[in-house]
Amino acid sequence: MRPLGWTLKQLLVVLAIVAALVALLFPVVQLVRYRVLEAKCRANLWAIYTKYKLLKIQNGGRWDVETAKEFRRWLLSPEGLKVGSCPLSGQAYHIPPIRLAYDDANLKDPYLLSTIETPDYSISTYIREDLVVQCPCHTRPPRPRCGVPTVGEACQLCVLDVGDGKIEYTFITYTKNNRTNQRIWPTPGLQCPDPKLFPDVSQGY
Repeated sequence: MRPLGWTLKQLLVVLAIVAALVALLFPVVQLVRYRVLEAKCRANLWAIYTKYKLLKIQNGGRWDVETAKEFRRWLLSPEGLKVGSCPLSGQAYHIPPIRLAYDDANLKDPYLLSTIETPDYSISTYIREDLVVQCPCHTRPPRPRCGVPTVGEACQLCVLDVGDGKIEYTFITYTKNNRTNQRIWPTPGLQCPDPKLFPDVSQGY
């Protein structure tokens, strides 16, 4: 008479097969999740850009303090908060145009980040003037966690106020020699790193 049920050996074999399948499928599932969240992030960035562009058009193509304040109020509204952070990590986007909305804003040079002055040179770092919104979590090279530093400057997913809007991975800052008015970095032709050259980090999320 055949024994009913499975033997311990059979159960162990089945469990080993299930574990192997999970190990194979988990990275695929995580990669798909990462791509889906990147698509949602792009949609959020574009929604913010659309509102920015609408306010700018309504102001005759100008971007001034009052327009920046109105934009900031929208970002803090339920509609703006719904699209104001990366779905991958929950971290808020960086939105340079609202810099004018703050009381301590540098109205003369709102995109200036820092300046180094010596007797021999003067170098300033700026945020790109055409940068509307950037995601600090989607970068090239990719990172296993939002906020993990990269070697050198990373490209970030952002929307630029170019033509009808341009969403892409790009460098968000530049440095300039104030005495010659020439850009130092990024150098002409410098491209974002190809993500294929780096290990997949989607499982980090």
